[in-house]
Order: sequence, then C-alpha cells, then structure tokens
Amino acid sequence: MFLLNVKAMIVVLVTALIMFALLKPMFLRFIDPEDFRRRRILWFVHATAAFLAPSFWIYLLVALPTLIWATRRDSNPIGIWLFIVFAIPPVNVAIPLPLVQTFTSISQERMLGMFLLLPMMLVYLHGPRVERSSTQKTMDFLLISYIAYQLILAFPYDSLTGQLRRAFNLFLDNFVVYFVFSRYITDKRRLIDVMAGLCLPAIVMAPLAMFESTRNWLLYTMIGEVWGQVNEFAWLFRGDSLRSQLTMGHSIAMGYVMATALAFWLFLKSDVKGMRLSWAVSLLLCGAIIVSYSRGAWIQAAMLPVLLAVLAPGESTARLKSLIVVAAVAFGVYLTPFGARIADLLPFIGKSSQDTVDYRQQIQDLSWVLVQQHPFFGNPFASSQMESLRQGQGLIDMVNIFASVAIFQGLVGLFMFAGFFVAPIIGAYRWMRQVRHDDPVLAAAGAALVACMITTVLIMYTTPGVWFMWVMAGILAAYTAIPVTNVVPVSVATREPRSFSNRYARG
Repeated sequence: MFLLNVKAMIVVLVTALIMFALLKPMFLRFIDPEDFRRRRILWFVHATAAFLAPSFWIYLLVALPTLIWATRRDSNPIGIWLFIVFAIPPVNVAIPLPLVQTFTSISQERMLGMFLLLPMMLVYLHGPRVERSSTQKTMDFLLISYIAYQLILAFPYDSLTGQLRRAFNLFLDNFVVYFVFSRYITDKRRLIDVMAGLCLPAIVMAPLAMFESTRNWLLYTMIGEVWGQVNEFAWLFRGDSLRSQLTMGHSIAMGYVMATALAFWLFLKSDVKGMRLSWAVSLLLCGAIIVSYSRGAWIQAAMLPVLLAVLAPGESTARLKSLIVVAAVAFGVYLTPFGARIADLLPFIGKSSQDTVDYRQQIQDLSWVLVQQHPFFGNPFASSQMESLRQGQGLIDMVNIFASVAIFQGLVGLFMFAGFFVAPIIGAYRWMRQVRHDDPVLAAAGAALVACMITTVLIMYTTPGVWFMWVMAGILAAYTAIPVTNVVPVSVATREPRSFSNRYARG
C-alpha cells in the first residue's frame, strides 16, 4: 500500500512541478510573486506529507506549522485557503475527547477553518466596524436564522452533546467560511487574487484528472485507506469510463470545482492573451470537466460561456460572436466519435446510465408527496418513508438538496436556505450593472461570479450539495461591497497596467 502511494505521489508531484512552471508567467500577473512562491511550497508540502504520513495526525504535525508560517506572511490569507484546500482528499478523522466518544471530526477543510479562517474572523470582529452592503446584511440574517432554525427543529429529538456537535459543525463549516470570505475581499486586487487562487491549483490538477480516467487509477484513494477511512464509493463508472475525482471526494464535486475554475479563467484570461499556452488552459479545464462524467458539471460548463456572453459588459455584437463560437465548438465536438460517446451519456437523450435518471425522477415524485404531508416545518423522520428508494449500497441518495431541505425542514427552512443563495445573485447583478460604466473590470468580474452562482444553484438542484457553495456565497457577498475605483489593477509581473483596462476601455 505504501509503495502504491509513493508511485501515485511521483505522478502527482512531477505533473505539478511541470504545470506550476508553465503557469507561473501567467499567474504572476494576478498573484504577488512572494505569495505565489509560499503558496506553491505549501501545496507541495501538504501533498507530499499526505502521501507519506501513516496517519492524519502525523500529517497534521507537518501541515499545521507550515500553514501558520505561510498565513503570517501572505498578503491575502484567504488565497491560501483556496490554494491548498484541495491539496489532499477530504478524509475526516474523529477527534478523540475525554468523556465523549466522538464530538466532531477534522479534515483538511476543518483544519483550515479552525486555524486559518476562525482566527481571521476573531481579528475582524475586534477591529473597527465596517459598513456592510444591503446584500451582506440580508445574507447574514438569513444564514443566522437558518442555523438557529435547524438547531430548534432538532432540539426535541437530540441529546445535549448532539446539539453542541451540530451547532459547532454548522458554525465552523458554514458560518465561518461565509463570514471570512464575505468580509476580507475588500477590493479588486484581493478579488482577482482569490479568483486566481482557485484557478491555479485546479489547472495544475486538470491533467491528473484525465490521467485518472484514461489509466483507470484514482491517485488519491490510498491516502484515505492508509488513514483508516476507505472511500467505498470512489470507483464510479459512467458506461465503461472511470469518473475522475482527484482530491474532491466525488466526481460531481470535482466537475463542479473545475467548472467554477473555468468561469474564473474566462475572466482572467484576457490579461494573458497572446502568452504561450494560455489557450491550452481552457482546454485542460474542459478535459477535466469531461472526465468527471458528471452531467451537472457538463451542463454547468456549457452554460457558463453563454451566461458570460449575456452578462459581461460589451457590445451586443461581441456577445453574439461568443454565442456563435460556443455553438460552433459544441457542434464540432458532436461530430467527432468522442462527441457521440458524450451524447450517449446525456440524460433523456443517451441510453447509458438511464437508471440514474429514473432514480432521480422517483426521488422527485416521492419528495413532493412528503413535502405536502408536512409543508411548513418538515418531518425529521421522513427517511423512514423513503425505504423504497434505498439503493444496493444501503443509501438513499437525495440528489436534490432543495428537495431534501423541504422534506426535513419544511418550506420555512427552504425559504431561508434558498434565499441565502439567491440574494447574492440579485445583489451582485445589480452592483455589476451599476458599476459597468465606471469600473468595467469590476463589472466583468461580477459577470463571472454571477454566472458561477447561477450555475451553482442549478447544480444544487441535481446534487445532494457541494460544500464549496458556501465559499461562492461569501465571495459574491463581498463583491457587493467592493468600492468603485478608476485605478487600473497593476500586473505584479510587469508592474504595468493590466490589459483588463484595454479590453473594456471606453472610447
């Protein structure tokens, strides 16, 4: 098992070394050189330690000091969170506590939450008060209300320890993540750094996604097995093709992250137009999305260019050209043998994996019946009425997070939950429209964020949930409070005005 981990580590590190070297000239235009160097070192340290450590606790002895070292020196610490959150797979290890068998667990995401985001939140709360946008105020109220509502609903049926565990997890995983991202992105420079901070590691890992699928080798699964957590549902196939998942824990999550990175890249790439290999980045991300064999991610990736063409500032002719290009590329792929294979995997059109489509329809039909029985506050014991949907693995796969919230928490919970994710779309769109003439760069960034959030909501309709949605909500909330400025962001590579201004310059 150790030798298999070493082999996988060699593949990952060699690929990452090559990709970081090729991408460095492009991304130094968005990330400070010193931040880039530290984050890259941190990524390699965490990835190497994960492959070699015999347990998560040994890994933590290496990861935690290096995280603190990098955080104290970084100009935008939340960029570190995005850079390394996917450096290792999402293995959850129980935290041993006296008198309590299992209070909570720790993972890479939770470690970053405890030792990076939570201290940042406390520092912010002890600092001077900053005026919030109306969107931020609305989202704060909805999220706090939703967390309190969940605790109230569970109170009659849960123990004190269970309630404390639930409150701690909701606070750390949802509220802290949203709060820090919504407060610390205070200007365009930080926003661009954050978008690049997600893009770069995703692009670095994109070739690994294609390697996993074509070689039928999931590179990161052995880490969980060594650490005592076997991912029984890792080896998923769509037809005869292995669905890549990298460090995201599931192919759906991997496809979503890659599609989000693609949207961010479509905004950033205007600043590296003409640079070598810049054109290949989009192809790498699209390839990673394809090998996820996630239909939701495919739809998301197909919608993003269309939404950007509609939302981004510019002439209607430019939007029409973008739509024509998207349609032409899609038609060209369809004419290839690979396109026919993809078409066979599509829901309703293709014949492959039609059972999953039928299962989703059964979930939808039963969900509507259960919601009608307890419409306002839901039924915490509704799972007992869903035994007919239990699959061979022993799971009831709630593939629609909105339906799940409506069933167990009622329409009251659904209103708060859905409102929290719809509010930033409305707020960011209004701000984007308001600033498009005075600050075209900020408006273009807003178009990418709104497009991402719209597709995120659609993905949530077809999946049991992607935890990264809390990050996206925080970024959009922060966007609505970023002030307009006519100062052109400076490329840290050349110390010259970025080409963003050239692309959107007014006559």
